[in-house]
Amino acid sequence: MRLKWFPHAGTIRGTALTRDESRLLTWGTDGTARLWEASLPRPLSANDQLLELEVRSGLFIDETGALRTLRDEEWRKRSQKLEAVLKKNGRP
Repeated sequence: MRLKWFPHAGTIRGTALTRDESRLLTWGTDGTARLWEASLPRPLSANDQLLELEVRSGLFIDETGALRTLRDEEWRKRSQKLEAVLKKNGRP
């Protein structure tokens, strides 16, 4: 989550997230409330998590359940696909 930082002078007493998860409201003991711009990445699906693991490790589990090394071309294709997935989900 990325927030613009404008701290409360006292302790934060509570928080609430907007339905679209674009803003976060906080209120504190100092009597102030602040509205924060928030950027929350979407969670990756199980398939996308597996894709990320394959790209980062260079390994995959084949149809027989054996652990195999990705060939260069396979890795490049998966890497490009992962790049698109991460961009779509707001991840670096």
